[in-house]
Amino acid sequence: MIKVIKETKFLTDNKENQSLNKELEQKTYELLGRVEKYSPETYIHSFSTGYICDRIACEVEGITDKDKMLLHYAALLHDVGKTKIPHKVLHKHAKFTDEELEIMKQHPVFSNEILKRHNLPDVVIDAATDHHEKLNGRGYPNQKTAKDISLLTRILTVADIISALSVERSYRSSMSHEGIIEVLVNEVNIGDIDKTIAEKAIQLMNRGELDFDAVHRHEIPYKFDPQNKIEEFKSPEFVVD
Repeated sequence: MIKVIKETKFLTDNKENQSLNKELEQKTYELLGRVEKYSPETYIHSFSTGYICDRIACEVEGITDKDKMLLHYAALLHDVGKTKIPHKVLHKHAKFTDEELEIMKQHPVFSNEILKRHNLPDVVIDAATDHHEKLNGRGYPNQKTAKDISLLTRILTVADIISALSVERSYRSSMSHEGIIEVLVNEVNIGDIDKTIAEKAIQLMNRGELDFDAVHRHEIPYKFDPQNKIEEFKSPEFVVD
């Protein structure tokens, strides 16, 4: 059993944003339906990453409501390319071989192709494509450096790391907040990720305001408001896949 999650809404009075949100929501849930069928694990990870992105974005100055919305959908769709990765690699219950790792590294390229084919905005496509790039140029798929990595991508990268480390894998346990913070600090120190964004995420965790555990329990504990107003609500009941 997995949960169909459809309750995340943007609350905005801007009519242009409302129209864009409606269009993006329709395309996003169509694509997420494919992700859900192919890889329930990736499906839940996508929502977890979206939730974490939303919370970090509310802490970062200078991000418009529209950019927050675009980042939200980029986060939900960042791993849609994993539907093109063979099951035996994507769901392997052990560490990847070098060859398998190279296959996995193609998923941002596949995300790019899929999102372009469905006419998603360039900002969404770029963030989804670049979420494994590193500021020091050691990322993939295009070895971009800091000057070519947008603020929204930097947020998505940090959120993706937190979401991935917070769940158990067959070859490792899930990490505590303390362990995740240690990883983030290390990645800042070696030049992989944005220091300011990492600090915002760490502050949220230290204040107990980043409840990504709820997402992994198949709950979405919030409605997203770009003005940083969070409302609690009950998510839908379980449905059979």
